[in-house]
Amino acid sequence: MICSGPVLLVLRALFSKKPVSVFRIVWFDLQENMQGGVEILKRRPWCSMKYKSIGGLQMIYTRTGDQGTTSLLDGSRVRKNSIRVDSYGTIDELNSLLGFGKHFVANSDIVEKIHIVQRELFAAASELADPKGEKYAAKLGETEILRFEAWIDEYVKLMDPAPKFIVPGSSQASGILHVARTVCRRAERLMAALDETEPVSPSLMKYVNRLSDVLYTFARFLEEQQELVNQ
Repeated sequence: MICSGPVLLVLRALFSKKPVSVFRIVWFDLQENMQGGVEILKRRPWCSMKYKSIGGLQMIYTRTGDQGTTSLLDGSRVRKNSIRVDSYGTIDELNSLLGFGKHFVANSDIVEKIHIVQRELFAAASELADPKGEKYAAKLGETEILRFEAWIDEYVKLMDPAPKFIVPGSSQASGILHVARTVCRRAERLMAALDETEPVSPSLMKYVNRLSDVLYTFARFLEEQQELVNQ
């Protein structure tokens, strides 16, 4: 049996005769290889956390953030209400909301596309958590943006021309995706505010902007499908 790094660390903490005082678990995520459809396990530095162990048992809390600060990937500490933390925290919020929302979506193609986006949002948050760009190189760029535009074009062809105003919420699925769209827009606004004082990757800004268009398109498509069911 092959165990990943975090699993080995947990096993070590549970079964070691000597308590493991402090160790670091780094989150992993699956990134899809778009060429061959192969999922490759890649190490993601974002959200690495220190876990203390007492008597071999994990403790989730560390007390290092009790004074309202958190550490970035370059080791610096900032206030938890800083624009940078708010930016990648909102990306995390979006990721969680998409994870919840996809369970209301019956369209398997849209569910799979949302899952792809979720994996990429880990990369987006990692990039925002690395102010100097030294620990985590930019991963999202023109390839992902062009793919978003292809998704949009694909679903727009299946819909009637858009009316001037859309009232969200004709179904649970479309309503949740509209909420996700507004969270995505909020993340974009925070990134724009951050970019006024600290540079944010133009490609990442464009990625988040186009993602909100994707979510709008999916929500509209699901609304039209619901209308057909109700007829």
